[in-house]
Amino acid sequence: MLKQIKNDWQKFEYKHTSMTIIIMLLTLLLLNTALVTAVLEWFKNVGLLGGFIGGIMSVSMFTTAPAVVLLISIADHINPWQLVLAASIGSVVGDWLIIKFLEDEVAAEVKPLLRKYHILPLIRKFQRSRSRWVVSALGALVLALPLPDEFGIALMDISKVKRRHLLAICFVLNLFGIALLVGTGRAVAGNVH
Repeated sequence: MLKQIKNDWQKFEYKHTSMTIIIMLLTLLLLNTALVTAVLEWFKNVGLLGGFIGGIMSVSMFTTAPAVVLLISIADHINPWQLVLAASIGSVVGDWLIIKFLEDEVAAEVKPLLRKYHILPLIRKFQRSRSRWVVSALGALVLALPLPDEFGIALMDISKVKRRHLLAICFVLNLFGIALLVGTGRAVAGNVH
């Protein structure tokens, strides 16, 4: 029976897209549980490693909210500049995972649907147009904000930004975004105390 399930899963056309939806639903269900609170508390206590993990978490729509809480709470206990650097490096790892998963797996599954509904030719036409820099700029803005990076990465990917350039852009923009987040969090925490 397990072998049959495995075979059916391997043949299933939208397995990565389905996994994305399942992960999103599970994240929403688990977000306010004691388990997530305990995990965030543990990450807070491990310092820069927690900042690195917070950086990885900060780029995904599934984990942005707990990552923001984690990074702000860690900022009170360690050097904020070290935290920003560790979290920014983590954010590049997270963005790389998003790129690998979305572009290499989910996009491959969705491409036949885009072709079927005549959307793929529109995307290709746009990629050759001169106005694609506007979409790249919009994608960069999304990456700079402390918001999930999936949308910004998708916009920049549509604009045909090379992967290594995209990761460098992600690092710089996430560095500024995380610095702004940590600085604002420390300022607010300072006013509360």
